Amino acid sequence: SSSDWTPRPRIGPYTFVQQHLMLGTDPRTILKDLLPETIPPPELDDMTLWQIVINILSEPPKRKKRKDINTIDDAVKLLQECKKIMVLTGAGVSVSCGIPDFRSRDGIYARLAVDFPDLPDPQAMFDIEYFRKDPRPFFKFAKEIYPGQFQPSLCH
Repeated sequence: SSSDWTPRPRIGPYTFVQQHLMLGTDPRTILKDLLPETIPPPELDDMTLWQIVINILSEPPKRKKRKDINTIDDAVKLLQECKKIMVLTGAGVSVSCGIPDFRSRDGIYARLAVDFPDLPDPQAMFDIEYFRKDPRPFFKFAKEIYPGQFQPSLCH
């Protein structure tokens, strides 16, 4: 039951899984409590099931809905009254200005994989150890997004 395995506060999903691997816990027991309406396919091995447990436990909790914000007018009023507003955007804001994105079929990561086949992972171009070994991927990327080549939009 869930009372036998509920993670303690401040314990991360990897530590939780490691502890239960050492205890010999069956991951299906945990998944049954985490996803009561789901039965994992019997052909999935334990390590795959543990990875599913890690993925579930790594999900941030859903934000609770504010009871005072129910309409567009409520949101507009809130924006008008607030003094500190932070806006989070994605790559789409830059793509509309011609700045290349990272993950599309023709994005920076795809082109780096062609130009630098020994790059273990596209994000390795930001790793200082890889940079010391081969700075070319980083400088190719930096040249593509160098300031002055693109006109920012109002969203920037």
